[in-house]
Amino acid sequence: MLTVEALRAAQEKHGKGKVMNGEQSRDGFEAINLTDSSIDKLGLKGFLQPLKLACDNHLGDGKIQVVQWQGDQWKPVSDWILPENQKLWPLYLKDADTYAREKNVASRSCARS
Repeated sequence: MLTVEALRAAQEKHGKGKVMNGEQSRDGFEAINLTDSSIDKLGLKGFLQPLKLACDNHLGDGKIQVVQWQGDQWKPVSDWILPENQKLWPLYLKDADTYAREKNVASRSCARS
């Protein structure tokens, strides 16, 4: 569902009916904005929380919920859980920086988007 919504957003930005390249697809993922209304329209009410991504935020708020298959339906078995971003973000950034240096990947500025 997220891939379909990302490609829908990419085509809104770059032209409907076109095959999207990697950069255009990334633009679509960075434009995902799932509201309560759009989640309901997709038939995922209660299964997904609102999600807004951007160039500088590929995770949204990161909330997760543990669900369990009950034979005929998925049933939540936890509340929505927020990650410990104050602990995790420094680790993400350190690993991303290490990877970029090792692979000689240039940093991307979100200002151009």
